[in-house]
Amino acid sequence: IPLSADQAADLRDAFAKGIYSQLFDWLVTRINRAICSTRNVKHHIGLLDIFGFESFDHNGFEQLCINYANEKLQQKFNSDIFKTVQTEYIAEGIPLELVSFEDNQPILDLIEGRMGIVDLLNETGLVANGTDAVFVSKVIAAAAGHKNFEKVRTNPMQFKILHYAGEVTYDGDRFLEKNKDTLPGNLLELLASSESSFIRDVFPDLASPKAKNGKPASRKGGGFLVGATIANSFKKQLGELMEQIAKTTTQYVRCIKPNANKSAHEFDRQMVVDQLRCAGVIAAIRISRAAFPNRLTLVEFARRFDIICPSKLRKAAPEVMVLGLLEKLGITETSSQNAKFAIGKSKVYFSSGLLQHLEDQRSVVLRKQATIIQTHMRGYVKRKHFLAMKVAAKVVQSIVRMFFQHKRFRVMKRGTIRMQSRVRGMQARRRFRVTLAKDRARKLELKRATEAKARA
Repeated sequence: IPLSADQAADLRDAFAKGIYSQLFDWLVTRINRAICSTRNVKHHIGLLDIFGFESFDHNGFEQLCINYANEKLQQKFNSDIFKTVQTEYIAEGIPLELVSFEDNQPILDLIEGRMGIVDLLNETGLVANGTDAVFVSKVIAAAAGHKNFEKVRTNPMQFKILHYAGEVTYDGDRFLEKNKDTLPGNLLELLASSESSFIRDVFPDLASPKAKNGKPASRKGGGFLVGATIANSFKKQLGELMEQIAKTTTQYVRCIKPNANKSAHEFDRQMVVDQLRCAGVIAAIRISRAAFPNRLTLVEFARRFDIICPSKLRKAAPEVMVLGLLEKLGITETSSQNAKFAIGKSKVYFSSGLLQHLEDQRSVVLRKQATIIQTHMRGYVKRKHFLAMKVAAKVVQSIVRMFFQHKRFRVMKRGTIRMQSRVRGMQARRRFRVTLAKDRARKLELKRATEAKARA
């Protein structure tokens, strides 16, 4: 039967899609066999790199599948976090009725539940006159009144789902076409009769054109099956994935890009917030902050807040200190849904704002103590500076005194030398006069003796 151009194009696309899907599975299988350990493995570490939540200006079948998977993983994430909180509360003896969180199961029921979006999509695809408009109208009728669903009044082909990460508007156009996961029998026979050994290797289940039941054989694993749908395959594979994850101890890694330019030292606040929201981090924080978002060990509380405790409580046990301090602040409610705090075996839990109030009180005391410390420190620094200046002044004074003493010494030395020279001159002149007088007396006596001798 001749096909129209559109039918031929659809068949071509389906054929290429079938080969690509089967080739992908074949390649993954070969890689797994090549790197698989031959020894008996008891433990393993698995890495699941999952696509993130998507919300664009136009959202179609692909975004619904991606966001459906994210809802499933987010439920597991929420459950793990809440179970961690539950385990800690039980260990600490805190009543579990004091904490609760909102599960996203209603959203999953809307998508995968009985007569949910997946069922309605498959059902509409099986009907001969089924169209995208019929599918959207069925979804709107079935989900009427659901708290996470909303009809778009301006466009009959659109509907909104309030996911954990935010509201997403889906366009039902081409949902039925994209949900088809079938290949006509003649194409399957064409693949089975291929002369290429590689094609026969990639499609091992099509080795014989007819299966035992007389129908074209189909490959295993939920790929292109006659009568199968993408939504069913996706739902089945997602369920198997969640079963496998449930058997493991999970750790979560959230990758956040600071900017879209891959630039250093650039931080796009709105982009980061959107990623945190779409990655479920904000939802996780909301769960962890339920009832008692802040906690401290009793020992840490006693060490941190003893500064604002009355002196009589500082030596008391940590539990007594907590009760006494909070009672002093006028907070005594600990056993109802409106509890402000709860004391466990080793930790104390605070409702939102209470720990900050304690920190504010502590900051007031610390500021006062800091002022006193600063006063003493400034006094110490000033005294030290004064003593240094005093020592320096003494050194300067000693140098100045030494300078003047040296100057005085030089003056005195010069005066002494002059005085000594004068004394020596006077003494020399005195000796000279004595010597001269003696010489004159000797000469006079000699003259007299000569004259006397001459007269004789």
